[in-house]
Amino acid sequence: IDSGFDLLPRVGITHIVVPPLVKPLVPTVDGKWNIPGRKVLEATDLSGGYLVSLVGDWDGDGQDTAGLCDMRSNTFYLWNSKGSDEGTDEAPVTFQFGVAGKGWMPLSGDWNGDKVDTIGMYDPAAGEFHLRNSNGSGPDDLVIRYGEPRKGWIPLAGDWDGDGVDTVGLYDPKESIFDLKSHLEADGLTEEKFQFGSPNQGCIPIAGDWDGDKADSIGLYNSKDSVFLLKNLNAAGPPDVTVPYGLTNRDLKPVSGNWNKAISSGRFDVVGLFDPVAAEFYLNVPAFFGAVKADHVYSGANGNIFKVRNPIPRAYIVPTAEVVNSSKAAFLRFIDLGFDPTQAVVVESDELKRAEVNYPADTGGSTTGETRLEGNNNSGTIGRQDESSAEISSRSLNTMTVRVDSPRDGWLVVAESWDKGWTAKVDGKPEPVLPGNYAFRTIRVPAGQHTVELVCRPVRFALGSVITC
Repeated sequence: IDSGFDLLPRVGITHIVVPPLVKPLVPTVDGKWNIPGRKVLEATDLSGGYLVSLVGDWDGDGQDTAGLCDMRSNTFYLWNSKGSDEGTDEAPVTFQFGVAGKGWMPLSGDWNGDKVDTIGMYDPAAGEFHLRNSNGSGPDDLVIRYGEPRKGWIPLAGDWDGDGVDTVGLYDPKESIFDLKSHLEADGLTEEKFQFGSPNQGCIPIAGDWDGDKADSIGLYNSKDSVFLLKNLNAAGPPDVTVPYGLTNRDLKPVSGNWNKAISSGRFDVVGLFDPVAAEFYLNVPAFFGAVKADHVYSGANGNIFKVRNPIPRAYIVPTAEVVNSSKAAFLRFIDLGFDPTQAVVVESDELKRAEVNYPADTGGSTTGETRLEGNNNSGTIGRQDESSAEISSRSLNTMTVRVDSPRDGWLVVAESWDKGWTAKVDGKPEPVLPGNYAFRTIRVPAGQHTVELVCRPVRFALGSVITC
């Protein structure tokens, strides 16, 4: 279905429950993302193990994108678009920073809180971070002496306290100890130090906001087992989230970021991998992120909950119907994002005939699947401009009672599955229950206040069977 998750509000779904980071079903790479500007990369001969991956929001648009550093020359290549499987011809922002040939290690972060990520370099020989507040060549904006020189520690960066400013940290792979700095003073001693993971396992450190609380926390990628071990707090202890992801026996490097623009106030960083040989990113992208309008209302080690904005009510009134000539046409019309389910319901001409409902008086006899709009095309929204309302007053396994109030004749739509066994009475008078919007229950109701009683007695089972509609 091309419209995908845009259908969630119109089918009455109110919440989505998402496992932590939306784990792949199998521990394999599930979403290749070639670097934008692949032709540029080939022309510059970025290969041979000299590439180091970076991720950042280089233009402040709320979406993280790719970057690379060529360690031979300390040349940075930053892209502002996500690209596609084929790559793009977008020219990257290209510049040099730092002293080439000295083993400086690149990193990125928002060092001044302007919501734009910029680059930095760590000099392991001197134990110094050299940071820039703009993405271009030039002198250091800030130099921080942190940690002991020549210890083989790995630099990382993150917003450890959620204040909107990224700061630096170090990881000791021999002892699996994290050493995080909470403030960007010029120099400083250890501010937050703890052990996470097992020593001497060859794990690579990573940082991100895994639970949407606006503070970054640490993680490790075990390339031997192709698994991410993530913490929601910067403290010792077992991992809060374990994500199998990657390919065994491949020298893939971990990355993290918000690949799609944030949903409402909830920002998630998710994991990914970079293949330095093929110059390709592999991203674990939750399928619906950015595709459905939803608010992040809960996050925890056991998963996350998103509340869908403006879902269709379980029961509601529309003033008119669109008649189509087949169930396929009804389905296609319903998923068409040009169709407004708050103004009409899609009904099938054959079902109208079966139920002996004369609406509309002339369907035109079309067999092409085209729709005809009949009745009062009121543009008011449900329960507002047209002042129609429908309230479920009681329900059980196979029954439902709905109180409706409408200033004009209309259609009651119940956003639950239709079955031939459903019958209805409007103020005690039998009324057919039709399939509306391909799969829902639909009953014609006259203007005014009425009580609609629905009962399901499935016809496809023998009398006495215990079943539900």
